[in-house]
Amino acid sequence: MKSDQINSIAIMRTSALGDIIWTLPMLNRIRKAYPNAKIYYITSNTFAPLIEGIEDIELIKIDKPKKLKDYFKLKRVFAPYNFDVLLCTQANLRINFIYPFIKAKRKIGFDSKRGRDLQKVFTSESIPFKKEHSVNAFLGFSDYLGIESKEIEFNLPYKKEEISQLPSDNFIVIHPKASSLQRTWPTKSYIELINHIEDNLKLSIVLTGVPSDKDICDTIEKESKANIINLCGRTTLNELKNVFLKSKMVIAPDSGPAHMAAALNRPVIGLYTAVPPEYTGPFGQIDNCINAYPRALKKYFHKSPAEVPWRFRVKEDDMMDLISVEEVFDKVSSIL
Repeated sequence: MKSDQINSIAIMRTSALGDIIWTLPMLNRIRKAYPNAKIYYITSNTFAPLIEGIEDIELIKIDKPKKLKDYFKLKRVFAPYNFDVLLCTQANLRINFIYPFIKAKRKIGFDSKRGRDLQKVFTSESIPFKKEHSVNAFLGFSDYLGIESKEIEFNLPYKKEEISQLPSDNFIVIHPKASSLQRTWPTKSYIELINHIEDNLKLSIVLTGVPSDKDICDTIEKESKANIINLCGRTTLNELKNVFLKSKMVIAPDSGPAHMAAALNRPVIGLYTAVPPEYTGPFGQIDNCINAYPRALKKYFHKSPAEVPWRFRVKEDDMMDLISVEEVFDKVSSIL
């Protein structure tokens, strides 16, 4: 199919927060390359507010299927559509089973290494494999369509909102928890870091997180001696964007909010042990990351990064202890 014959393109990505943000440069390249095509973005109701407001796209909001009957409900949702191109940018078993219910002349997925759970069975074409950051991996879809561009634009949409609880612009955001405790820096380390910041930099601290992070955030607020504004579980996605935009920097483990802050051009200190930040770190800010991945490989496997497979993950319960408070504080000081 020639480029001038493409009238409709759909992108499928229902989760998670960081992954959806990583698709935005690819989406923006496609919007510019195909100004006359109808662009659709298929995502979950949970994360649709993240990208609402992007011009010239139509959101198709779905609930991720949990039971067999949910797939037949989705079949009815997609019945009115017949896309020229479907970009299958999500590869797991639950999502792969959705693709047969979507009509499209071309279904383009990942290569066999990145297309998990036999995604290639459900697609007709695949992009080539490369060892690269996830943003570049998603840009591989626009490359595959023949779009030649070096621009990387997130243009994450947001509406300006005043957050009354915030201090002046002289504050740091700490988003302490990752999606798993294994990838979350110890609470005691956050408290010690905050106390160092209070003693030496005199900056206010704003804590953010989802409601399930409340125990960690409440403990940090209670046991540190700094002036803390605890917004954990109290912000919408749009409000969180506004909090990040007003901050001096964001400190977070490997998590969606870290990528949101990076997409909003805020300095981000990422705390990485499970995977190398070169692949999943805040895009364009790898030098700001604390990269304890080589230390973890040496401690637990007696290997170097060159000796393990691509995207090999460390999954040890105490691995985040390998990141010291001193090195994070030094990074904060150097960025400021």
